[in-house]
Amino acid sequence: MEPQDVLRELPLWTRLERDELLSRARSLGVRVELHVTDAPVDELWCRIEARNAEPPWDREPITRARLDRWVEQFERPGPEEAALFDGP
Repeated sequence: MEPQDVLRELPLWTRLERDELLSRARSLGVRVELHVTDAPVDELWCRIEARNAEPPWDREPITRARLDRWVEQFERPGPEEAALFDGP
């Protein structure tokens, strides 16, 4: 069987979470690339408002306060951490 590329989208918000996933992948001999999307918070909020207006999301909308908490919790990877991952 030939190796295949697999995209796994995960909300890895902290360095600890990313370190654990990287360690598990390395133990399996898997290459791991890290891609971080970067959009301004106001743009994220506009996208969330549009999402909140559509069923079924309108039943339990994400609040701006929740988004702000998530932004505070996110630990952006620095150059040292990025160097641990494989390139594209």
